Amino acid sequence: MKNKYLVDIEEDILKVVKKSKRALTRDEIIEKTRNRVSKKYDEEVSFSKESLIAINNIIDDYIASYDFLEVGKGYKYIKNTSFHKGTFNLLRNGNGVVTEDTSYIKDGEVISQKEDYIVRSEYFNGAHDGDFVLVDVTGDGKNASIKIYKILDNKIDTIYGEVYRDRNYGYYVKPVNKKYKDLFVSLDSEMVLSNKIVEGSRVKAKVNHTDTDSADYYRVTSVEKLKHKDEPGVDIFWEALKYGMDNDFSDDSWRQVDWTPAEVLPSDRIGRSDFTDMETFTIDGVNTKDMDDAISCCRLNNGNFMLRVHIADVSHYISKNSPLDIDAYRKSTSTYAGNKVIPMLPHELSNGICSLNPNVDRLAVTCSMEIDNKGNVCNYTIVNSVINSDLKMSYDKVNDILKNNNIDPEYKEFTKTLNLMNQLALILRKKRIKEGSIEFGVGDKEEVYDEDGMMIGARERVNDYAENLIEEFMVIANETVDRHLSRYGYPCLHRVHGSPNEEKVNDLIKLLNIVGFSFNMLDANDCVSNPKYMQQLANYVASTGNLSDILSSRLIRSMAKAKYSPNNIGHYGLGKDYYCHFTSPIRRYPDLVIHRILKETTLGEKHGKKTTVSDLLEIGNHTSKKERDAADVERAVFDKNCASYLQDYVGEEFVGSVIEMSDKGLRIRLDNFMEGNVRFKDKNTYFDDYTYTFSDGDESYHFGDRLILEVLENSDVLPLHHSEEDREDYEKYLREHLDKIDNRNTYFKIKGRVEEDNKVLKK
Repeated sequence: MKNKYLVDIEEDILKVVKKSKRALTRDEIIEKTRNRVSKKYDEEVSFSKESLIAINNIIDDYIASYDFLEVGKGYKYIKNTSFHKGTFNLLRNGNGVVTEDTSYIKDGEVISQKEDYIVRSEYFNGAHDGDFVLVDVTGDGKNASIKIYKILDNKIDTIYGEVYRDRNYGYYVKPVNKKYKDLFVSLDSEMVLSNKIVEGSRVKAKVNHTDTDSADYYRVTSVEKLKHKDEPGVDIFWEALKYGMDNDFSDDSWRQVDWTPAEVLPSDRIGRSDFTDMETFTIDGVNTKDMDDAISCCRLNNGNFMLRVHIADVSHYISKNSPLDIDAYRKSTSTYAGNKVIPMLPHELSNGICSLNPNVDRLAVTCSMEIDNKGNVCNYTIVNSVINSDLKMSYDKVNDILKNNNIDPEYKEFTKTLNLMNQLALILRKKRIKEGSIEFGVGDKEEVYDEDGMMIGARERVNDYAENLIEEFMVIANETVDRHLSRYGYPCLHRVHGSPNEEKVNDLIKLLNIVGFSFNMLDANDCVSNPKYMQQLANYVASTGNLSDILSSRLIRSMAKAKYSPNNIGHYGLGKDYYCHFTSPIRRYPDLVIHRILKETTLGEKHGKKTTVSDLLEIGNHTSKKERDAADVERAVFDKNCASYLQDYVGEEFVGSVIEMSDKGLRIRLDNFMEGNVRFKDKNTYFDDYTYTFSDGDESYHFGDRLILEVLENSDVLPLHHSEEDREDYEKYLREHLDKIDNRNTYFKIKGRVEEDNKVLKK
């Protein structure tokens, strides 16, 4: 057979099996494919021995990927059966869901389809969270029978957990990840002795599923002792492990680190633009060690600005599917939990050769943009480069220059450039807001630590001139790169952000009216339909005096979650039609993907198989989920640190505001930004979600109420939820219920009201 017949043979084979209503044997597939090819080329085709080998390999690939399922003596296309393949995830109610993701391109647009199949716990068939499974769906609607038929890819190979000992079963590991709580992980006594493991030791265990009747029984094959549960400094990382965010890298990754050069080699410079003599610097936090971005800026003869955003060329050192890439993809993001960082890349790289440290040559990808005085990008180039940063600047010192003209001597020679950059940043910000980018008027909260690393409070993170300058430059670079890839029809992993939840926006407007602020300019539908209208609501919320912070937080929660996708729906919050993440490849995997796409297309480098839309769909789903996991870790660690801090103040009083309420009680934010809950006895409580009022039978509480609160011992909260009979033997009761105490939270008792602060300023 001539080579031309092999060009589309894979597609021909797929179409043959797709069209068949019955199962086809391998010989039938080959014969029908031959007939199809003969008809397509209008000539009789015969397959050579080499062609038959290639065709059989393709059929094997389809069978291995479960696109072709064995039915009787033949094979059927999976979509012509009752089976579906997808990722299995546990739900909070004890059931599970299998999510099937498919995508295709139609008229140049990526069409993605997602189908969820709810599986009751008795039909898991040994599947665990994250497994790739084959699910059998028979019937329709409520009468459908949905069962997991087979586990295609068991994802459990490593368990983090705490060692326990049982009189009957010996030593075992209790997984820290609650999604694996039903597993029994047996630990050999010989491993216990050789590794000096005791009860309470926390370990990393490699595991295998054993050939037993129980799908939940695993045996440890090797174990690494971490720290004991009572040793200091383990809580933050342990909290992260509950959400699947680990601090580990494989042995192969560490070998790759050892092979990676510590400085730019002469061979690395070939074909790159040399910007090492150009004035360039970084602006970061004082303690930042992983610097992704550096900037250069000047005026052109025509009066326009020339802005260069230099981004660390991580992709040069971490090739696709290398050990470090596999680990980076698994993590997908660096996690910032408390005062600790769980990095996506080892510090040896993220703080070393990949970081744009001052006074050393570094490889970068540079986006150079000519920008006019209205903030429009007139021309741009994207090139591989070599840079040498002149100085690592801090946000604080740059702000001191831009706000107070208080110049650190080390920064003196760069003052003119900083003022020019600030001028450009203000132009870009003005244009961005005019085009519909939303400013919420409230910053993120950040924890404050003492010299020993103990949290001593929290505060709002304020973005000043320097922070806004970097933000604007990164936004315009991200937008420019996305526009470039989209303009030429290249694949792109966009950072997309859908419209807000109209019901939540409507609830916020209703709440504004309940607490005395009449917002009658726009309804929820208006706000959702246009970011410029949403900005009007955000501005109004920012003007509500002592309620502005907590109302702004609720407005932010009404927004859709941003995610990564090859299907571009634009970015609602930024008011951008084109936007991706390009500027932080040290700490975000999607940025690394964008760099690789640029190299496969614009920059003309060859790095194996090119990235496809299907690749991007899978990468987008995975990295979006890991981003949410990282956010969950950060929230959980913040709550835990709050609880730890406030337990030193049991019995003392603080002032705080009601920021949330439900039928369970009140959520409180103290004036020092710490948060906790007020719980009430189960009887005689009532929450009216129409008036947003909570009553305990004696008192009524409203959103925004200012209260005097006493910090409780966590164990004292449990008796509030149970009967006197349960609490007769209090010590026994505590022993039996101790595991139900949420040590990641703080509980308060209401002592009174701050009446003068409860007066709402009417609009």
